[in-house]
Amino acid sequence: MMQQAGRLIVAMLLAGFASLPLSLAGPAFAQAKPGLQDMLFDDPDAPVAGNPRGDITIVAFLDYNCPFCRRSTADLDRYVASDPNIRVVYKDWPILAPSSVVAARVALAAKWQDKYVEVHNALMRMKGRPATQNEINQAVHAAGADIDRLNRDLEAHADEIAALLKRNLAEADALQLEGTPVFLIGPFKEPQALDFEGFKQVVSDARDYLKSKPAAGRRRKIAWLIQGAAPLRAGGCRQSCNFILKFITLAREGNGLMNNTSNRREALMLMGAASGLGLAAMGSAPVEAEAAAGNTPARARRNDAARIWRAARKGAATA
Repeated sequence: MMQQAGRLIVAMLLAGFASLPLSLAGPAFAQAKPGLQDMLFDDPDAPVAGNPRGDITIVAFLDYNCPFCRRSTADLDRYVASDPNIRVVYKDWPILAPSSVVAARVALAAKWQDKYVEVHNALMRMKGRPATQNEINQAVHAAGADIDRLNRDLEAHADEIAALLKRNLAEADALQLEGTPVFLIGPFKEPQALDFEGFKQVVSDARDYLKSKPAAGRRRKIAWLIQGAAPLRAGGCRQSCNFILKFITLAREGNGLMNNTSNRREALMLMGAASGLGLAAMGSAPVEAEAAAGNTPARARRNDAARIWRAARKGAATA
């Protein structure tokens, strides 16, 4: 329910409190599947970092008010700096609060002075949740951007920025994404916060997977995005489960981030919902069939799914 409310806020802000065009709805957008591939990886207006000719592309769906996005950003930057063959495509997907839309517009306006990455990173270092206008202004200043120029670009390019945010929203809906962060890494979808080692492992798995299919062009590599069936990646579920279990432990111990019972319970409920959405494929018939046949990654994913739900229920009951 909270996620749906967030999307409604975004839709209203982007469309001037008018109804979103039908072309942005999931089923309607899904009819133009080849266009979805192009927009995901090659939208000319989407900010790009790293090596533009890298062998692996990371598409990052992020919200500036998402604490897990903030946590992953520094590690993503460190990893990209360590691997010269990574291309990053940023998808500002402001779904959590009105200030998420404000921050996304500010970051995108910084493109016209080649400061998107700097402003993006500064916004991801904000502490408030939701972020305030003052924090956003301070982040822009800290990034070394020309604020007067940024304000002019916000006005001059308002329609372009709004159109890009609408496309990002449509892409997320077409992919049936349910929360941030989500990283599309080669052929894999990772709906979780990754650290440096996490990015390194998934990229390695992606390269191994693509090497095993030398005949696949880039369009074939991302066919799962259109067909809705990502290849199994050993360890992917385990990383997600371990991260969420660690979060649950911190919440139950009364970590400073969870400063009252209400916040802890809400966080646990959100994480439980996120884990259910992110791990939903584990209960699907194909995964069950592979697990029953002795497929180790499938069996591990199924077992981890059961383990996290037990822990989530226990944590929520004691929060």
